[in-house]
Amino acid sequence: MPLAVIEAKDNHHGISDGMQQAIATAKLIDVPFIFSCNSCSAEGDRTAKN
Repeated sequence: MPLAVIEAKDNHHGISDGMQQAIATAKLIDVPFIFSCNSCSAEGDRTAKN
């Protein structure tokens, strides 16, 4: 069972670019957590609504 989506971009992209893609993928495969990084910064979020 997948637990999280991890989206990695190069440092020419912002974290929000990866977050948007990770959110879409997480919703598609029903995964509750997402992480995004761009080789300079990282961010995480919970997509599940309880």
